[in-house]
Amino acid sequence: MFGFVLGIVARDRQQTLAIHWILEAAVKRRISYRISLEKCSFGEILNTYPKRGITRQRRQNLHGLASTNRSFMHFIW
Repeated sequence: MFGFVLGIVARDRQQTLAIHWILEAAVKRRISYRISLEKCSFGEILNTYPKRGITRQRRQNLHGLASTNRSFMHFIW
């Protein structure tokens, strides 16, 4: 079984991932609270600033994985 080693991501890719995660979290929130997508995405953006919300949790988890796998960076070719 082969895994992948997390590395540095380009600025464009960072922004793309952030927007994707915000929209994904807004859709999840919309399903559970039955609110419009605009309100859900706005709420997720507001929750991201003070380091709360689904998007921020996902980012923290990814950073934790990256710091754990930092010793394997030399395996990237």
